[in-house]
This record gives sequence, C-alpha cells and structure tokens, in this order.
Amino acid sequence: MKKNAEAIKLITASISFNQDGAYWVAFTTHHPELRSLEFVRLILHFYAKILYIFSPPNVLPSLMLKTFVDKNLATGINKNSDVLRTANVSDVAKLSPYEPHNANKRIVVTFYFLDIFRRHIATEIPPGIYEQDIVYSVLVLLQAIIPRLDDFDIGILNQSLQNMKSAYDSGKSFSEMTNLTVIPTEAFHSIVGLDGMTGSYLTAKRMIEERNNSQGSEIQKRETLEKRRAEEANERKDLEERMRQRRNARKQREH
Repeated sequence: MKKNAEAIKLITASISFNQDGAYWVAFTTHHPELRSLEFVRLILHFYAKILYIFSPPNVLPSLMLKTFVDKNLATGINKNSDVLRTANVSDVAKLSPYEPHNANKRIVVTFYFLDIFRRHIATEIPPGIYEQDIVYSVLVLLQAIIPRLDDFDIGILNQSLQNMKSAYDSGKSFSEMTNLTVIPTEAFHSIVGLDGMTGSYLTAKRMIEERNNSQGSEIQKRETLEKRRAEEANERKDLEERMRQRRNARKQREH
C-alpha cells in the first residue's frame, strides 16, 4: 500500500500457531475511539485477501475456505458459535486462550483506514507456512473477533458475509484484484450504508479531523466527546430501525 497522509493504522492482529494446530490471536488497537464494527470489516477484508492469494491454478485452498465460511453462514454466526467445529476442522485446528507452546509460526494482519468508505489490509505471511494453516487462520480470526462484537455487530457480520457469498456465487471472481477490495467494501456498505455515517464512520471521519485539530482545552475535549457519543447513539438507533424496516419489508415480499 502506498502510504499517504490519510492512511491510519486501526488494528493489528497477530495469529500465532504451532505444528499441533493450536492457534492464538493477539489484537493491538491503534486508536482510542476505535469502534467494534472495524473488527467486522477486518475479517471481511482478510477473508477476501486469502481467497485472492490462492488464485488459479492453485484455487483449491480458496474453494475449501469458502466452503468452511459457507457452512458457518448456513447455521448463522452468533455469540456462542464454534466456527472451527462448524467447519468440521476442530480436530486439526483450535483457538487457544494463550500463546501455544512452540508457536514458531506467525501471520500478521494490519488494517488501515484510508477514508470514510475505504479500508486497506496488509498481510505478512512468511514463507514455509502450509496452505491449510493460512486457510485456518481466517476461521481462527473470525472466532477471535466474536467476543468483541455485540448482537448488532454480529448481525452486520452475518449479512456482510452473506453479501460476499452472493457476490462470489453470482460469478464475481475472488482472483481479480479489483474484487479484493470492492467485494468486502460493498458487502459491508450495502448493509450499513453511508447515509447514516454511524459508529465506525463517525469515528473514522474524525480521525483525520483530530489529527489536524488537536488543540483545545481538556474541558472542551470532554464536551466534544460526550456530544459525539450522543450523536453516535442516536444514529445507531436510526440504523437499527432502518434495518428492522428492511427485514419486515423482505418478510412481506416473501409472503
């Protein structure tokens, strides 16, 4: 990625694992007002990135990964989901609550804010890592972000992943470079939309504003922060209501 004045590091995820299939994920967040929906966007982009990496003729790992994610979508992802078990790989891969013994392999994922609409993902995958370990790292990261999401976020996660599935199933190729960013971006925005500018969008927009306007008293900063939180709460309620109306309209059409 070509760094520019507006590229801001949001999240770093370090995925460590050993030869026994024990995985551990360590997150580092880089902005005090980071919203949980950014973790949703992180997994969407990482999923698309790994699908892209295994381009033809070596497309089998991508097809396996898509099958694993589709299985989780079929059952629905929730707070109690066991992503690896649902994918039928829990016998060869497991998420550890602590860094495994002899975890000598590591994939590092860094997630950047570019602008209100766009994000960028960078991955560090050392040579010598097996294809299945790379595939499993997506499932492990998905499992690791679930505790960081509330029910609203998980709803966005399910619908965004379902949008990605629909895009790929309709014939959009995950091996085309444009789809590497377009598909996860559109999958997310088609659910959340830009009109509400809710949660992560308000925060993201202000990251640039704060960088260029860091002056002011502590009292003014606290007052501004309280005002922002109130705005975000109201916009989040508006978004939830729009989503409820969409679901009701969809149910009416189905009947």
